[in-house]
Parts: sequence; C-alpha cells; structure tokens
Amino acid sequence: YSASHADLVVSTDNEALRAEGVISIPEHAIEGNKGGPRLLLGKKAIIRDDAGKAQYLLSVVDDVTERRQAEARIAYLARTDSLTDLPNRATFVDYLDKALDRAKKNDGKFAILCVDLDRFKEANDVYGHLVGDALLREAARRLNAAAGGEFLARVGGDEFTLVATGCADANSVIALSDKLLAAFQPAFEVNGHRLSLGLSIGGAIYPTDGDDATTLIANADAALYQAKAESRGLLRLFDAKLAADLQDRREMQIDLQTAI
Repeated sequence: YSASHADLVVSTDNEALRAEGVISIPEHAIEGNKGGPRLLLGKKAIIRDDAGKAQYLLSVVDDVTERRQAEARIAYLARTDSLTDLPNRATFVDYLDKALDRAKKNDGKFAILCVDLDRFKEANDVYGHLVGDALLREAARRLNAAAGGEFLARVGGDEFTLVATGCADANSVIALSDKLLAAFQPAFEVNGHRLSLGLSIGGAIYPTDGDDATTLIANADAALYQAKAESRGLLRLFDAKLAADLQDRREMQIDLQTAI
C-alpha cells in the first residue's frame, strides 16, 4: 500500500475511536494485484465492552471499481454515437447552446454546417449494413480529421453537423467546406469494395442567419436541402431568398397533396 493509503487507514481508525457510531470512509484508490487500481468505499465502527472501552475495530470495505466503470460507460454512451464514437445529437444540442451563450457574451460569430453523405444510401442498399456501417465509420474519421478540431457530431443516419467556432464569415466557411469535400475525393476501400462518396453541405452563420439554436439549425438545413437539390457535392450558404423559395415550394407541395 502507498503512504497516502496508510495515512487514510490510520486517520479513519482514529476517527472511529472518537466517534459514537459508524463512520464512512471516502472513496479512494489502491493499487490492485491485477488490472490496475481498485476503487474502494468503506465503513468503520468500534465495538466496545460493557464499560465502554474499545475492544475491536470493525472495518467493512466495498470494491466499487466495476460499478464506477459501468456508470462511466453508461454516461459515455448517453453522449456518444456508438458506431462512430462521435458526439451524438444530445451532445450537439448542449454544445450549440454553450457556443451560443459564449458568442452572445463576447459578441462573437460562428457557423453551423449540416453535412450529408452523397451516394451512401445506394452503397448501403447494394452491399448491406455491414459495409454501410464501415463506410460511416471511415466517413466520420475523414470528416473529423478535415474539421481541424471543430466540433463534429453524428446526428442520425448519414447526417453530420459541425459547429465551427473558428468560422466567422462566408470565406472561412468556404475554406473549411473545401477541406471537407477534398477529404472525400479518394475512394473508400471497404470489405473488398471500392466505393465513392461525396458530400453536400449547408451552412448558416450566427448571428446573421439566426440568433437562436432552432433558427440556425433550420437555416443550415434549408441550405443543405438547396445544395442537394441543385447538384450534390457542394456547399450552399443560407440566404433569405433561399428560405422564402423553400417555404413557397413546401406550401405548394402541401396544396398539391390536398388539391384533389
């Protein structure tokens, strides 16, 4: 045992001698014989004779190592996409809220990029989910490397979202998007298959394109929709006319569906 652990044992022994009842030993680590350190909790109590004189010291120790590891794993899975190890949608929402708070306090700017994988569905349908999952993992790795430290999350299916705090204007968003697009130029080699994927990207900048999370996400998504409608493999930044045209198109679709 280490000197610090020995000191803890002595100090809790003395505390138990002074106490009237059971005392708790705080969680602490000791070096185990196998598998690294162990996390322990404990309780101590003095057993006294009829005259009240201390006769025995009773110590009960609980090894909580596996419990803490399981709790940490559960917490990790709640915040992380299990397939790609990227942050998930819940973590993205939290991060975006914090980015908004910082930007409002510091009069800052940042961008949101919604990213879709082009031709992923075809590859997934033709070659199956095992190949599709491997494609998603490699796509996530390439996006994360190209993002240069910006926050990247997988928010569902083949959809990814970037919160780019280093992008304050259209030029910086374009520069980052060029890196993302370039990362997908080489073909993917997956399970003996050579596959090509591309990206469609929609971007919105705070506060020009929205000063709250809902508006920013909606506008970046609208820009992505336009990018996919025009020609895949490119970036589109949000603008007000784009939003108006998209709204008109959606209203027309609803009218046509109910017209007959």
